[in-house]
Amino acid sequence: MNTIYLVGKITNMDSRFSKGGMPILNFGMADNKTAKKTGVKQFFNCVLFGKGAEILCNYAKKGDTIAVSGKCEWQQYLKNDETRTVLKVIVSDFELCGEKKTDEKPPEEPFPKTAETDEEIDF
Repeated sequence: MNTIYLVGKITNMDSRFSKGGMPILNFGMADNKTAKKTGVKQFFNCVLFGKGAEILCNYAKKGDTIAVSGKCEWQQYLKNDETRTVLKVIVSDFELCGEKKTDEKPPEEPFPKTAETDEEIDF
């Protein structure tokens, strides 16, 4: 079974569309628990597809607390003639945590409508 559950703060968000028009959101997460002995936080690279990507992009921002569930996948890429390996969390479900501020309005600029890309989908 390959399942992961994480709660943390959003560190960055990058939205785009696939060639087929599917919304894709890559975002980073930092865990809420700092290792007591080392003082080092853990960071995770996450990706979300479809309607969930649009919703999260429109209603979340850097610093918001989020709970995610999904699966882990290893991804390899070549950079400067060196093969690098990263672990990505493919998010299947998420929930924004914390209080909703009543004076906040949805963002003026929702998920970009014309941000199509020729790149392959990163997993």
